Amino acid sequence: MVSRSSISRIHVVGGAGRDDQHISSGAVDGHSCPHPCVFCRWRRVNIPTLTTGRLVLRPICREDLDASTAIWSDAEFGRYVGNHDRHSMWHNLAANIGAWELEGAGSWSVVERAAGALVGRAGLWYEPGWPGIELVWFIGRPWWGRGYAPEAARASGTWAFANHGVNRLVAIPHRDNQQSIRVAEKLGMTFERYETLHETDSAIYTITRAEWEARTGG
Repeated sequence: MVSRSSISRIHVVGGAGRDDQHISSGAVDGHSCPHPCVFCRWRRVNIPTLTTGRLVLRPICREDLDASTAIWSDAEFGRYVGNHDRHSMWHNLAANIGAWELEGAGSWSVVERAAGALVGRAGLWYEPGWPGIELVWFIGRPWWGRGYAPEAARASGTWAFANHGVNRLVAIPHRDNQQSIRVAEKLGMTFERYETLHETDSAIYTITRAEWEARTGG
């Protein structure tokens, strides 16, 4: 969990607009997309890099595949969000990269600033018919209990309200996922309703722009 002062120091590299030229992944304190992968050279959407006190949220790279597979193949991690082997993880990464192209918002790989380790993913998700722009967070089990999920989610939410003309964000944890529900509540989100989405019993939590700005000083 980060303080209001930590959120005020979120640093953004790059914007959300479209650009047909080469897009830099944006080094921040020496951290960036670590490899000159094909997508980094050719992507059209300028995906920003965000930093918080302890984390870097950077564009997803092809080279994140193995570390992401290690996180998503853990049975306890996947209890409510599902597991992936290396093949399905590739498709999952591709879908999250594609969301930036299709919707102008998506998720970032989350990296520890101190150790340089990929610890999960966080950011935004939207698809046609979805209840709203969703804040998402997936932190690997070895890093549970450190407050990384709300820290990354705060950075994502602050960026979303600053760069999209939306008046609210949603979180959609599984209705039995108490850990994720506690993160939503730490963010100041309030329960709205239960809904079945993609055959999953979900709880919809929401926060308005005014509520977010009152909590973060944004």
